[in-house]
Amino acid sequence: MKFNTTSTFKGLVNSLGNINRLKPSTRTNLLDAYKITPLNKKHAHVALYAGDWTKINCDCIHFHDEGTLRRQLVLARIAKYDPELKEVSEQSMSGDSNPEEQFKILRINNYMPHIRLVSYGNLVGIGNALALQQLKSLLVPLETSGKSDYDSLVLMMQYAKQLGMLERVILCTEDNNTWSILNKLLMS
Repeated sequence: MKFNTTSTFKGLVNSLGNINRLKPSTRTNLLDAYKITPLNKKHAHVALYAGDWTKINCDCIHFHDEGTLRRQLVLARIAKYDPELKEVSEQSMSGDSNPEEQFKILRINNYMPHIRLVSYGNLVGIGNALALQQLKSLLVPLETSGKSDYDSLVLMMQYAKQLGMLERVILCTEDNNTWSILNKLLMS
């Protein structure tokens, strides 16, 4: 592909041709959440994955906060999806007095076909709510939050270890260093 050097975006659009003809691609090689092997027998419900989080099929995807979820929806619209969020029929807000305990679980339509629920907020509260709804897997993509410093990773691992009521909690990252830190935290 040859790009016009005067304007990178314009050159990219010209090289691609008519971008209105592009269709959203559907993932055909999905990885089941239960096939990701846990590394620690003491915390057999926590698994680590290094790679693309959009390839993993699970019950719910956890985003750090509402802003992170909104950014993902904008990216989805750019990719020719038209996602819409709907409240889950049951009450999903908890801990009104303490903002750190609040969470929300939403049903998402017209997004990637294998993604049905998204959540943000308190990870332990979300785990409890998913267990009550008899859902068993939760994916936490760490790249979307933008918080990959050591203290945030320690806190994330502590929360993941508390989610024993779920069969599988997958912490996903594309960074090898982050994966190594998470692995050491999981083994400790």
